[in-house]
Amino acid sequence: MKHPKNNSQRYFPYIMNAVLIVGLVVIFGSLNANYLSAFSLRLIVRNLAINLIVSIGLTFTILEGSLDLSVAEVYALSAITTVLYEPIIGPLVLVVSVCLGLACGLANSLIMIKGRIPSFIATIGTMMIVRGIAMWLSGGWFIIMSAKTMNPVFAALTIGELIPGVANYILWSVMIFGISIIVCFRTRLGRRIYAVGSNYTAARISGIDIGRHQVMAFMVCSVLAAIAGVLVASRSEGASIGLDTNILLPAISAVVVGGTSITGGQGGPHRTLIGTLALTMLVNGLNMTEVNIYLQQVIYGIVVILGIALTIDRKKLKFIR
Repeated sequence: MKHPKNNSQRYFPYIMNAVLIVGLVVIFGSLNANYLSAFSLRLIVRNLAINLIVSIGLTFTILEGSLDLSVAEVYALSAITTVLYEPIIGPLVLVVSVCLGLACGLANSLIMIKGRIPSFIATIGTMMIVRGIAMWLSGGWFIIMSAKTMNPVFAALTIGELIPGVANYILWSVMIFGISIIVCFRTRLGRRIYAVGSNYTAARISGIDIGRHQVMAFMVCSVLAAIAGVLVASRSEGASIGLDTNILLPAISAVVVGGTSITGGQGGPHRTLIGTLALTMLVNGLNMTEVNIYLQQVIYGIVVILGIALTIDRKKLKFIR
């Protein structure tokens, strides 16, 4: 029989986010009648889609007990690569970006494992390397691509509408979310990532190849960041290194506010979806009610701190691997 306290801890993140979402609807709905309009809801879904892809990738590394700070740069580099090479190789740029993500994820994990360096320190180093490459390729400028000159196959895959009224990058987000749920809860890889994050020592003693699963988690994280970069470049019709400033903290925030413990082993993509929805609704509401942009950052930061404080497992407080 499960202890009542365990059940309360299990459902607390869902209750917390339900209260947050209802509170946002009540507050912003009363301040702006258009907050729940069809246009506003479409805007929330559009903004949520690409952020969710990056956040799901980060979920894998956080579940495993690590943290990848280079995802924003991988995201920006992938977007810049897309703008530069889509006119030359068309839809194959998506394959190039996935390979780019695999290489970055592999490099991050090997530096961490072989160098015995904490993940957030290792990925700060790779973050600077990838950022330098991105700036070199772009020259530090915003590079423009036009939907009118995109390869038809590439455009159909990214900004086309397989379902009328629903852009395909939203369908990418739905597909990746579904696959991530299956991987986390129906595969050996997912179960072992949870095991490593839950108790590193016990996982090692039980014979789990910890290094292999860390490599897999980091590669998934970087590949999803790269895919998101391709999608945002096609949606925005351009890219620059400045893209990296708008994705890392919102992605990490969505994971932890959703209820995935920053110390690893608890949570999952389903919680990340809820966290991403709550934070996207918050940002949309702040924009619609014309709250000062600097005050928005203060409010956002307070919500993130509360999310971490309420969901962190204090029995496992330790240096993030």
